[in-house]
Amino acid sequence: MPDTNTLENEPGMQPLIASPISILYVDDEEGLLDMGKHFLERTGTFRVDTLTSAQKALTSPNLHSYDAIVSDYQMPDMDGLEFLLEVRKQLQNIPFILFTGKGREEVVIKAIENGVDFYLQKGGDPASQFAELSDKIKKAIERRRAVTDLKEKSEYLNSIFSSVKEGIAIIDAHTHEILDVNPAAEDLIGTEKRNIINRLCHAFLCPDEEGKCPVSSLHQMVDHSKRTLITADGTLVPIIKSVVPFTFQGRECLLETFFDYSEQERAHNDLLAPYEQISATEEELREQYNELRSLQESLQESEKKFRTIVETSPDAIWDLSPDGVFTYISPQSSAIIGYSPEELIGNNLGTILNPEGRRKMKGILEDGMVRKSGLLTFEIPALHKDGSQRILNIRSFPLEDTSGNRTGFRGITCDVTERTVMIQALKESEERFRLMAERSSDLIIILNDQLCATYISPSVLTITGYTSQELIGKSSDYAGPLLFPLDIAEFKRIFHTLQKRESVEDVNIRIQTKTGKSAFVNLYAVPILSNNILTGAQVSMRVITSVKEIKAALFESEEKYRLLAENIHDVIWTSDLNMQLTYISPSITRALGFTQEGALEMGLEDFLTPDSLQTFKRIQKQAFEINKAGKPLEERVVLELEFKRRVGSPVWAELIMSTAFDANKNVTGFLGVTRDISKRKVTEDLLRKSEEKYRSFVENANDIVFSMTPNGIMTYVPEKWTGLFGYENNEVIGSHASQFIHPDDYSRIVDFVRKKVIGEKDHGTVECRLLHKNGSWQWHSLSYSPIFDEKGRVVLIQGISHDINERKRTEDALKRANRQLGLLTGITRHDILNKIAIIYGFLELMEKKIVDPSLTEYFEIMNTVTNDIQIQIEFTRIYEELGSQDPKWVLIDSVIPRSQLPSSVTLTTDIRGISIFADPMLEKVFFNLLDNSIRHGMTVSEIRVSARNEDDFLFVLWEDNGVGIAEDEKEKIFERGFGKNTGLGMFLVREILSLTDITIIENGEPGVGARFEMRIPRESYRIKT
Repeated sequence: MPDTNTLENEPGMQPLIASPISILYVDDEEGLLDMGKHFLERTGTFRVDTLTSAQKALTSPNLHSYDAIVSDYQMPDMDGLEFLLEVRKQLQNIPFILFTGKGREEVVIKAIENGVDFYLQKGGDPASQFAELSDKIKKAIERRRAVTDLKEKSEYLNSIFSSVKEGIAIIDAHTHEILDVNPAAEDLIGTEKRNIINRLCHAFLCPDEEGKCPVSSLHQMVDHSKRTLITADGTLVPIIKSVVPFTFQGRECLLETFFDYSEQERAHNDLLAPYEQISATEEELREQYNELRSLQESLQESEKKFRTIVETSPDAIWDLSPDGVFTYISPQSSAIIGYSPEELIGNNLGTILNPEGRRKMKGILEDGMVRKSGLLTFEIPALHKDGSQRILNIRSFPLEDTSGNRTGFRGITCDVTERTVMIQALKESEERFRLMAERSSDLIIILNDQLCATYISPSVLTITGYTSQELIGKSSDYAGPLLFPLDIAEFKRIFHTLQKRESVEDVNIRIQTKTGKSAFVNLYAVPILSNNILTGAQVSMRVITSVKEIKAALFESEEKYRLLAENIHDVIWTSDLNMQLTYISPSITRALGFTQEGALEMGLEDFLTPDSLQTFKRIQKQAFEINKAGKPLEERVVLELEFKRRVGSPVWAELIMSTAFDANKNVTGFLGVTRDISKRKVTEDLLRKSEEKYRSFVENANDIVFSMTPNGIMTYVPEKWTGLFGYENNEVIGSHASQFIHPDDYSRIVDFVRKKVIGEKDHGTVECRLLHKNGSWQWHSLSYSPIFDEKGRVVLIQGISHDINERKRTEDALKRANRQLGLLTGITRHDILNKIAIIYGFLELMEKKIVDPSLTEYFEIMNTVTNDIQIQIEFTRIYEELGSQDPKWVLIDSVIPRSQLPSSVTLTTDIRGISIFADPMLEKVFFNLLDNSIRHGMTVSEIRVSARNEDDFLFVLWEDNGVGIAEDEKEKIFERGFGKNTGLGMFLVREILSLTDITIIENGEPGVGARFEMRIPRESYRIKT
């Protein structure tokens, strides 16, 4: 293509003079150069030289002499951006104006970043376009001169500021706004200057002096005074400050200088730390003492309750004379003592008493005639008519006549022989049951008929952190949300089952402690029935996530401990020194099939398999030798032994055995709890087999399973690693993962693991390049999963590495093909648009010379057709970008085109916090919806954007109050080419949304307004509350 510019045709041209303004115009389209030169020079303000390439411009000896440079963006060999960069290397201050095509926002951003003064988009009316260019050139030249002057002054001030080591702040004396700070002040405050200036000085410097500035308000001198500085992150820093008032550009200001004296302050504070620690320790000891005292009082109260004997009503009612003769007795005497009322009335009470009883009764009668009135209760030995000994319970009070004289006695008597014998036996056994409960790891709870706790075993403190007093008497509505918030539905089901008088067995449920931690417990619950009526329930729970010692115990009555022993699923037993059982709980039948009575007659050899018997005897022998040597025995021994069953194969059980002592601390026997662990043994066996199977799977899988610590140390890789990456296992295990991850990928992988896997404790997948021993890099997809300890902390990271090398090569090839295709279409489109611009320019020049009016119509047709061509070509650029970038999460409220809204239209939104997963061109969707409302709604004055949830979808609505859309056009408006304008706007809307499976329809009412409804799938939206 021949060159037509002035410089190339006149290589010896002299440098241009200052006036008119000299312009260098660079474009690869000669037609555009000619047209631009014509439009600019016809005003007489400019002198334009033209060149067809950036390379020619850069080699021109006159480049430095121009007042401004105008360049097209898209040119072969070197584009406008590259040209701009090279010009800035040689000429920092020359104005540079860039021509770009429409919609090239990314080019504009890069141009601004690299120092372009102005940019113009090609297209439209040439006269208006070059008039705007003329204005931009003048403004650019004026602005460059102003920038040069400002730069010189700024450099002078910065040289002063940067040379001072202390922080300096210039502050308006009246408004207290910070006008400027030096770099030292930025460092002390901890943020950049732009975040400090225009803020009130009290935001950073001396906050305590707000409203009472010592200099401007109190007229005091501030020289080397101690003050406080607030850093950008809120840290308080002690400073030494001086303030000097001065006038700057006619403005009263304060010059403040300051420096950090934290080290001196820190040394002072360090001396206070030991004293504060002592004070805190003293307060902690005081709280512990008060807590101990409270527990002691609770224990004393509980002890008093257990000593109370429940009184029962006797069976016989009688009257006696003062000397003890029966004057009346009810018929129940026959059942109690064997004598009928007829046999007793008229006879002395002493006739049914043994000698000891008669002596005791004589004293009671004599005392009864003179003692104060009131009920007297006592027990006395008696003889039944059949000669057997009986114990009678007597409750009596003296009878008096109207004058107050004692006339006899009235009383109630019942036979308490059996109860007396039982009480004695129960007293002996109560300690035994109490001791067993204290050593059980289970939590035992007894409920009343309302299913409120009336007894809770001491282990509640160890398991939940609550004391018994905090939970006894509380209803299930209180206890459920407090202890079982994580499994409240299961808790309610358990209580519903008890209310139906049914048992609950082997239920695993999560319990929450007082500190907020959770633990799994295994729960059994048995209803207590009387005449088939629910009178209470007994609940036992065992922690299955950890084994803890049972702490503290409050004693219940003998009935409660008997209920505990008969219903707990562990086997509780006691024995003498020869291991002969003296007691065993009824659960032995459920556990091994033996009856309670039969088990008491059995020896160790009847319970244990031969191997387990030998194990037990060895431990027993060691214990006797330790005791004989005078050494203390272990508080308890835990063994895993194999027990025989009456019918069936043996089972494994855990035996927890403790030594029993008398009051003199002599060993009297043993007591223990035996728990079935056969399921655990099976689980352990299955776990071992599963581990072997897993290891086999890992070693033979196509993918690589690996593990590493949270700080990146490799702890396991399979042997297959060697075949894929060339490294032996011992070269990898113990090494840091950074040795095998590409440097460009490593920081991204570290951020992902820290935030996603360790921070959020979630699993996820990320892609990166891994190093082969031969030095090559291979693409792999890494799937990470966290492994937790019992406290929920990430202690190990497990991963699977999948080879995606082939996929990446395919993707790269596809990207290169798409890039080349895009480049080709972009160049073609650029050339066509340049030709259209030339047509526009010369049509306008020719139109002014038309003499025949009949030709005007033809020129209008040519203009219209050319405009249609331009619109179609521009649309190909937009459509080419559709789907070229990965979808991303976009906050809907951020892409609503509020700045494009006419003043006559009101826009309201109800979409705050809603983000959708969509193509980055989502902004054009809402721009086109606004354009549709304004352009075709005719009477639109209100627009509303809202959202609603329905089923698993989110519906986003765009509604206006215009004329609406006719029924037969509701679907056609989304077709390409349909409409009164370009016919492409709504077509593009549907295409953009469809990329992420979002649909759009119009379902408004004609005459009322348009209503566009976008339906977004569940996985493509999220709402931040």
